[in-house]
Amino acid sequence: MDIEACLDIYCDPFYHDFYGINHQMTNDELLREQSRDFLLNFALSESEYKNQCIPIQQRIFRCLPEKHFDISSMSLSDIMLKDFKFFAYYSAPLFWKETYEQIRRICEESGDNYIFIVEEECCERNPKVAFKLKIPVSKSWDELKNGGYISDVLFNMFNHNYYVFGDSGKWGKWCDYDNDYMDYEVFGYQNESPHILQYKDYFSNYITEDVIPGLKI
Repeated sequence: MDIEACLDIYCDPFYHDFYGINHQMTNDELLREQSRDFLLNFALSESEYKNQCIPIQQRIFRCLPEKHFDISSMSLSDIMLKDFKFFAYYSAPLFWKETYEQIRRICEESGDNYIFIVEEECCERNPKVAFKLKIPVSKSWDELKNGGYISDVLFNMFNHNYYVFGDSGKWGKWCDYDNDYMDYEVFGYQNESPHILQYKDYFSNYITEDVIPGLKI
């Protein structure tokens, strides 16, 4: 991804005003530096994305980020490969503290060292600014939230679509916040485990087979 182009788009007071704190209480230059540091630490290079990320992503998902998944014309079973079980639930944004900690526990259980976050490219006018990130499982929620404007866009903004998965290739979630219906996610997994069951139970009141009324999984 193009870090400077991404900063030019998202280091705009609009994002912090609307989704985060009042930017007038914070130095804009500091926020841009925090945003740059976040991307320098976590953004994938083009070679890392092609050689490390895509091969794992292809073991979990049918769709790739340059293609568009449309819930109005496609089935949720088109997202995950056939050997993955899955459930859909209403949810947004990408993470908050409790869900991030639950995902970290799933990662530890699965033997993951990293969490990949890949934005669906067609959500952006310029595909080069679509997020392609690699987050060490050891990173705390406070560290992720300290990324200036970029943290606001990723973790406060109910917009765009993302693939999230661990480097073990044992689980993944599709986050669809850019449709005309409801914000929802699809969590897929190969084997049911204690922490996956806890994650499913956490969203038990929001699990649905009808993301669009009348359209079954």
